[in-house]
Amino acid sequence: MEHETLIVSRVIDGDTVELSSGERVRIIGIDAPEHDECFFEESKTMLEQLVLGKDVRAQQETNDRDRYGRLLRHLYVGDTFIDLTLVEEGFAAAYPYPPDTAYAAEFSDAETQAKAHGRGLWSSCASFKNVEQFNSEPSVEGCVVKGNISSSGEKIYHLPGCGSYGKTNIDESKGERWFCSEQEAQSAGWRKAGNCS
Repeated sequence: MEHETLIVSRVIDGDTVELSSGERVRIIGIDAPEHDECFFEESKTMLEQLVLGKDVRAQQETNDRDRYGRLLRHLYVGDTFIDLTLVEEGFAAAYPYPPDTAYAAEFSDAETQAKAHGRGLWSSCASFKNVEQFNSEPSVEGCVVKGNISSSGEKIYHLPGCGSYGKTNIDESKGERWFCSEQEAQSAGWRKAGNCS
């Protein structure tokens, strides 16, 4: 994966920056607190310290942009892997976003360590939205779409970021399963949950 050099003009939040060109970059594979969430300012400030005024290198995986038009990139300054540093220090959570999952396992391990040591938001924020997001681990790495079967037998899939994703557990003994993409879930006859945007 090739790197490109960027000039960051400002930090929007702990996982999004704006470039001198006006383009916005969403850091791949992590999720930081939003404006109204616990640890937002700390997370944003940490990213500012890491990237403002520095030569920032960006690395693209599969997708160039997200649905909001933001560039999807991993960020580096010197030998520092910015994404990983934010997760290691508890300023962001691991958030796999298929198909861009090259570092998903590394980020997940870093989050586990950050939680175990009570770093950053894991000691300060009892209700951060991702605390229970991965309470049931996918059987295939990188496949994070949850195929749930309702009490009435309806097959419904949940994407990361959907309202019920965090509290939806997958019980494969009941026929529930993990999918690697939304298209795969649809092809198997599952429909999207109503609280997915």
